[in-house]
Amino acid sequence: MTPAVDLLAGAAPSPPLTIPATLTEEVPHAPGRREYMRGSATTEEGALKVAINGSQGSNRLATFSGANCLVIIPANASDLPAGATVEILPLDNDGHPLHR
Repeated sequence: MTPAVDLLAGAAPSPPLTIPATLTEEVPHAPGRREYMRGSATTEEGALKVAINGSQGSNRLATFSGANCLVIIPANASDLPAGATVEILPLDNDGHPLHR
């Protein structure tokens, strides 16, 4: 709701909060299109890790039930190996993916 109030008040919208995280598994990706994959972020040994939640097809809405973030896959990225750093967009209301 805050972005809408800011916009109505004439303020420039602030960019969405993104947080770096480490992939726990390989993510196949063909370059050419930016993608947002449903994921689950957790802290392990003090580091933020993220796993992709199952099939990412548009008909697989059940994967949202366990998701607490969206994993941003850049358009120019090829397959991403486990251990790669990606940016995530938290889905929780407080803006932090670890409070679930």
